[in-house]
Order: sequence, then C-alpha cells, then structure tokens
Amino acid sequence: MSGFSIGDVFGKTFLSAETIIGGRSTKKVFNATMTNLSVDGTSVPNTGFKQIISGEQVNGKAAGPNGWAYRKIGAVHGKSNKVSGGKLSSSNANEFFKWSNGTTTGDDKMILYPDDAFNFHPAKGTTAKFKFRYVTNKTSSGSKQSSPYDYVVNIKKESVSIPTAANSSSYPTITGYTKQNASSSASGYADFTMEFDGDQDNDYWSIDMSSRSGSIGQSNFETDGKRFLRVGSKSPESQDIDRVEITLLSIVKNPVSGCKDPDASNYNSNATIDDGSCSFTIASINDFKINKSSMTVGESAKISWELSSGNFSEIQLLQDGTNIMPAGLKTAQNSDTEVSPAVGDHKYQLKVLWNKPNVTPKTSSEKNLNVQSAASYVQCTDPNRNKNANGECASCKSGYYLDSATDLCSQCNDPLRQKKSNGECGDCISGYSEKNGQCAKEGCTTDGDYNFDPEAVVHNESMCGGTPATGGNGGTGGTGGTGDGTGGTGGTGGTDGTGDGELIEVLPEDDGDAISSQVEPEEADLSKWILPGIGVLAVGAIILMR
Repeated sequence: MSGFSIGDVFGKTFLSAETIIGGRSTKKVFNATMTNLSVDGTSVPNTGFKQIISGEQVNGKAAGPNGWAYRKIGAVHGKSNKVSGGKLSSSNANEFFKWSNGTTTGDDKMILYPDDAFNFHPAKGTTAKFKFRYVTNKTSSGSKQSSPYDYVVNIKKESVSIPTAANSSSYPTITGYTKQNASSSASGYADFTMEFDGDQDNDYWSIDMSSRSGSIGQSNFETDGKRFLRVGSKSPESQDIDRVEITLLSIVKNPVSGCKDPDASNYNSNATIDDGSCSFTIASINDFKINKSSMTVGESAKISWELSSGNFSEIQLLQDGTNIMPAGLKTAQNSDTEVSPAVGDHKYQLKVLWNKPNVTPKTSSEKNLNVQSAASYVQCTDPNRNKNANGECASCKSGYYLDSATDLCSQCNDPLRQKKSNGECGDCISGYSEKNGQCAKEGCTTDGDYNFDPEAVVHNESMCGGTPATGGNGGTGGTGGTGDGTGGTGGTGGTDGTGDGELIEVLPEDDGDAISSQVEPEEADLSKWILPGIGVLAVGAIILMR
C-alpha cells in the first residue's frame, strides 16, 4: 500500500536554531535538544524525532506538515498507510520506534523493518542531519549476505557511491561512513551520515524496505542538489537487509545573511549572519541657533539645537573648531546650553556623530558671535546725542542730524537756508538761489537798468525795470527889437525832445535871447515844463500890446 505525502513548507517564520541531538541508547528515552529554535518568538522545547513526526505543536503551530521541522513526510508500517492529515498519530508514530521484540528504541531512533517505508522532506530554512545504518543480522550459515556494504556501495550518484562520497571533500554533506560485516556472533552494518537542506527544494531521503509504496523510493537520497539512488532499484529486503535504523542527529536553522543591526534602515530580523550590508540614516539637524550675535565679555549667549531622531551616538558643540559640549548634553536630542567666550570673534557649529559603519557625521552651518571688551566703551561727549546704557553715543537728539564729516550731531546754521525737521539744511530762503553750493542773492544784474542791484549774484530778469531814453535839444530863441521902437517878434523855441526827460524853460536875460536847457531828473514831471511855457506866452502878449 502506498504511503501518504504532504505538500509545501510552512517554516518561513523561524528566528533561530542550532541543534537537535539524537540519542543512541536502545532503552533510554532521549529528547533532542532544540537550542534557540523558536516559532513566532516562542522557543521550541527539547523534543524527539517521534514527537516531531506526530506534529508536536509550538505556539499553536505544528512541526509539520509545512511546519517548523518538516515540509512533508510519507509513512507505511506493516503494509498500512499510517499518515493522517500529514502527520502520524502518537500510536502510529510509536510503531516506528520499537524493536522487533516490542521494546522502544528511544524517541530519536526510527526502525524500518520489511514492509515499512518512510520519507522525510525538511522544512524551509532548516537543515536536518540523520544517521542511516543498514543492518544484516548475525548469521549461522551463509544463507544471508554477510556484508551490508555490498548494498550501500551500490547506492550511487552516477559512478560515485555513498562510501566514496563520504570520504571526499566534494560531498561535504555526506560523512561518517563505517561498516562491519555480519558474523555468527554479531550483526553486520554499514552506516553514514547525511544532511538535507530545506532550502534545496529537492533535498529529502526515502527508504522503502520491501517496495510496497509507489511514492516512497527504495533507497533514495538527495543532498546538496546531488541525488543518490540504489542501482537496479533493488529494495533493502531483497538484498538481505534486515532493518534500517534512522537516527535524527540535528535540525539546524540555516544561516540567513543580512543586516543584524536593529538601528539600520535595512535591518533583517531573520538574519543570523551579518553580511555587512547595513545602511544607516543619521539624524538631521532640524534647528541650531544662538540668541545673539554680539555681546560684552562676561555676558552669556544661549545656543539651542533640535535633531530629527535618536539616530546618533554623540553631539558636539564646536567653538572655533574645539568641542565644548557639556558631558551631560552629549546625547541630548533637543536641548540648549550657554556660552561665555573671551573677547573676539567666535564661530559655533553643531556636529552629530553615530558610531556605525560608513556613516558620515552631520555638521550645521556656522553661527557667529562677537564678544567686546568692557574697557572698549567710549563715553559720548557730543551734547546733541543720546547715550546708551554703557554711556556710548547713540542716536542724535531730536532736531539734530549726524554730520558724516565730523561724526557729530549738528544743526543747519546757514541763515540763508530753510531748516529741516531733523536739523539738516534745506532749500534757500525766498530771494536766494543755489549757486556753487551756496545760497546767493537774486536780482537784476543789468548795468543801467532802473532796478540794477549791485549786491545781486544770481540774475533774475523778472526783477529788471528797463533803461531810460535821452531828451532832444531846445530850439534857439529869436532876436529882440531895437531902441524904443516896437519890439520884434521873439524867435520860436526848438521842438521839445521826446522821452522821459524834464524840460525847464529859462526866461531870456537882457539880450532877450531865449535860453532853453534840459535837466534829467530821476522821474518825468509835466508840471515842471507846462508852467514855464505859460509864462513865455504871457511875456509875448505884453510885447504885442506895446
């Protein structure tokens, strides 16, 4: 009757494992040691091969099928299928761990007799190690083959037999071959040790003592991708093998390469071998500042910082390149401290370190602090200037401005200029204009003009009055009469000149000649020449009456 087999593996949740060691005593119950083998964080207790194939549970998850110990098994005992649901019941499992006389072999040594068959596929992520012993009972006659070696030597991979492979470094998973020929006083055996890697999909072992199962090989072993089969497909029973003893030696968690550092961004919780692939993201400097840019010696300034995370091992505060961070703040993610440096210009930076491989420190931008000496204060002597708390000159008082030439607070003292609200000189006052940076008097600078201003510097045409015209010459008076006779007619005076000049008519003296003269006054006055004209006319009338 064919055995039963089960499918895919479950064991991807292993965290770690080392060794299950099988006992060799035929009487003593020996549970294999499960060191650091855990399922979902729960350690696998010490247990035996028998408990494993009967589906022992850890943290609610069985050893198999698809469990933490095996992917699948197949089992036939006494021509009966003993597998139910991918595992054996406890009573069925017990049948594989008894000698022919009914005594138990221990929990780690399975015995296959004629009509028994079994196969085993290890769980993913594990390597199971077994010892196989092919046994021929002692003989009292030559009816049975005396050397199990003759059977085992014909389990081959191509031309390489198991005994040869066990002694070759080319087959590291096959070791420990020994043999003993059967005799009348002792059984004969040939044994070897073989490892089966669950991460190699086809690694397994399979033994069918009597070719009863159609799915369990007679003596098939695949390890490290290399398959060994019995030449001629002959069952152990057909070649005088009385039994095969199978001892579980160990189940080892396969090493997993990866980053084992929990602080790394690519941490692998399943890794058992650190492959140097860890990568780390150091904390960023979110904020770094100083609360002042200058101060007097003896004062203090506050420096504060804030980091993005705890991914660092030390913070340094550099003052002019030297670390001055207080010991108690070297691991403070967010904090502040005060500094009181000596006189001079100082530069501050924050430096973040992380003692992880291939991590570049983070450094902030520089912050500057100027420290002045207290003796450097100059007392202000400018009466027109305000003073600060240190007695130094501050801003100008109201109505004053800072003269860049003298560095004093001043006011405009030019009487010819207007004054601004801050005391500076403004535009020239009325009647004055800017010339060569000075305010100069405006006026008529035209010589001879009525409004000519000899003090004016800036000519203003609108202030000129014009130039006066010149008057004409008076005419010659007529000749007077002679003796007592009738006086002659006086001559006609010349035509008055045109213009603004004042004409004054002067009466003729004894010679009777009319004399005309012209006087140029400052302003023309018509009354001054009209009245003398009337007088002349009166004199002429008297002469005619005579």
